[in-house]
Amino acid sequence: PTDKTSITQYGTPAEFLSSVSFLLGRTTQTFITGSEGGFGANRVAAASLLGAESVTKKGKTYYEVDCVTRTADGNEGGRHHLISGTVSNG
Repeated sequence: PTDKTSITQYGTPAEFLSSVSFLLGRTTQTFITGSEGGFGANRVAAASLLGAESVTKKGKTYYEVDCVTRTADGNEGGRHHLISGTVSNG
């Protein structure tokens, strides 16, 4: 539920992503690590924004966000996230 009447009230599509970042997961522990695997010191997860745009379909504005998250698990892979959001009946 939201008190907003339009998705644009969240700001830009990238700002919208900040408000729903819990969808990407959160680190629940503190880690002491060296800089390894492309991660900075004391970091074990990272998210990269690949694209963010606003589109209108059938008179409704949607924000579409494309990002990838990685963890320092030795896999060198990641998870691709496609997030689409709108506000309907605020």
